[in-house]
Amino acid sequence: STICAGSTANLMISFTGTAPFTFTYSDGTSHNVTTSDNPYTLMVTPASSGITYSLVSVSDANCDGTVSGSTVTLNLYGTTITSGACASCASPVVLCAGGNPGQFSVGTATGGDGNYTYQWQESVGCTGTWVNATAQDGVTNTLSFDPPQLITANSSICYRLQITDGCGNVGYSDTKTYNVVADPVSPTLNPSPADGTTVCVGADVSATFNAGSGGTGTITDTYLYSTDGGATWNTYVPGTAITATAGMVGSNMIQISAQRTATGTGCGDGAVNVVKWSVAAQPVSGTLTK
Repeated sequence: STICAGSTANLMISFTGTAPFTFTYSDGTSHNVTTSDNPYTLMVTPASSGITYSLVSVSDANCDGTVSGSTVTLNLYGTTITSGACASCASPVVLCAGGNPGQFSVGTATGGDGNYTYQWQESVGCTGTWVNATAQDGVTNTLSFDPPQLITANSSICYRLQITDGCGNVGYSDTKTYNVVADPVSPTLNPSPADGTTVCVGADVSATFNAGSGGTGTITDTYLYSTDGGATWNTYVPGTAITATAGMVGSNMIQISAQRTATGTGCGDGAVNVVKWSVAAQPVSGTLTK
């Protein structure tokens, strides 16, 4: 039979005849025992797997006897628990604050006595301090785990599965890491002349940009301009001059915008930042009379 390493097995020895009984058994070393108990419980704690216990001789108060059914071999379950694979644990997952990562799983464990219980654990900041995890669906005792919505920007959290067998041996899965970044923040504009200025026909306006931030996945900063009050937009090259024409006369007719978008899990779009200029017609010269 097979038992847990470090545990004690009870071997029952029954006698016929008159007490007291004396018997010799061997586990590689001979041991003599005298008892009046019938049956007698021999408690043994094997130091290694595969030890055979043999009943060598027996006698009662009057005579020597014979032994039967005299051999028991005890094996030990291994103490190493090996988690199944976690294919998605190889690389950290980056997502925006507020993203919900979705469920992932590890494979079936091996080792020990095969009677496993599971507990998902988390380490906030991936510091190596582990506590029982919180799951989106509340289930933390299976091979699958559904992380909750991760709302704290510029943070990280790690998850692992703790596997315990019936002997109390413990193993762990690979660690899955989530890095949480801020939502996209759009570039800001440096307009020339200042936002809200009215310029005359023939004047130039332009803008440069301060870099955006945040987001993950495919990150795109989009720069556009409009010369018809925002009705239509075209791609703008930062720093390019736009010359006001007579067709642009009106309030807020020239506009330049900037926006950052990102495709990562949980990422929203950055705000659209816009600067605007109004265009005034050139003054008509007066008429001189004599």
